[in-house]
Amino acid sequence: YGDHRDLHYPLRRQRQMCIRDSFNIDIRTIFLWIFFIIYHCDLLQYNYQHRSFYYYQNGNSFNLDKFKDQKIVLYFYPRDNTSGCTAQACDLRDNFQEFKNNNYVIVGVSTDSPKSHVKFIEKNNLPFDLIADEDKSVHKLFGTWVEKKMYGKTYMGTARKTFLIDENRIITDIIEKVKTKEHTNQILGE
Repeated sequence: YGDHRDLHYPLRRQRQMCIRDSFNIDIRTIFLWIFFIIYHCDLLQYNYQHRSFYYYQNGNSFNLDKFKDQKIVLYFYPRDNTSGCTAQACDLRDNFQEFKNNNYVIVGVSTDSPKSHVKFIEKNNLPFDLIADEDKSVHKLFGTWVEKKMYGKTYMGTARKTFLIDENRIITDIIEKVKTKEHTNQILGE
C-alpha cells in the first residue's frame, strides 16, 4: 500500500479506510434490513397460506380443512381454568351466535392435555373446539411459544394472540393485545 515515506500515504490510507468502513456499514445495514423483514414476515405471517394440520382435540384428529368456506378465529391462550383464559373463552362463548352469523368458526389452542380441554369445555359449556398442542408445534408454527418474564424469572410460555384466517386460509389480522373480557369486540370490530 505504498511507501511509508510517501507524504500522501496517511491521506490515501485514511480515504481507503473511510470507503471500506462506509461500504461495510452499508452491507451490514442491508443484511440487518433483510433479517428484519424476513423475521417479521415469518413472525406476523401475513398473507401466508397455512397447510392443514392434525392435532388431538378432545381425543379426535383435528384438521383445518373441516372448516372449508368459513373464516377461522384461531386464538392462543396460556392455560385452561385460569381467570383470564376463562374470561376470554366465556366472552367468545357468549357471542358465539354472532360469530356464526359472520361465518366464523372459533378454535382455541393451548398446551393443555385433551383431558384438561374436555373438562374446560364441559365446565364452561363452550360450543367450540380446543386444540391440545402438548408438543407446542402449532405454537411454534404461529410464533406464540415465546420467552416471558415474571418476577425477574425468565421462562417459555404461550403468548396470548388471536389470528383471523379467511376462507382461503390467509391470515388477515393478528390481535396481539388481547382484552380477555372484550375479545369479541376486538375481533368483530364493534
